[in-house]
Amino acid sequence: MNVSEILKRKGTAVICISPESTIQEAIETLVGQGVGALLVRDKREKVVGIITERDILRANAKEFDGLSSFRVSDLMTGDLIIGCEDDSVSYVERVMTESRIRHLPIFEGRKLVGIISIGDVVKANAEQAAIEVRHLTSYITDQYPA
Repeated sequence: MNVSEILKRKGTAVICISPESTIQEAIETLVGQGVGALLVRDKREKVVGIITERDILRANAKEFDGLSSFRVSDLMTGDLIIGCEDDSVSYVERVMTESRIRHLPIFEGRKLVGIISIGDVVKANAEQAAIEVRHLTSYITDQYPA
């Protein structure tokens, strides 16, 4: 299974925000959209970073009183780790685990085509395991068509 199959099921919509937006706007967007990360796009629509719930929570722990004065650009991660549509699910799982990230923007060349979460990866792995169990059970119980 590869990333393109995950994107076919979940869709390719990506919620984005401007680097000039306030952290309050980012929080409202995260909560309102029910997502854990926002890709950050500049005025030319170029992806310049990602901001996550964790980024905001960490900043809140350090600068509770001053958090409202921050912009997205102050807290975002600019050095993105990305995936490709033809990456295998096991590969992106390893990348996300080793990099300790929960969201992975997916590109095809320079074009943003979606974003996946570690939850999407776990769900895909569980579905694949269920299919394999069903096939093996059919084979072992001699119900497998020959």
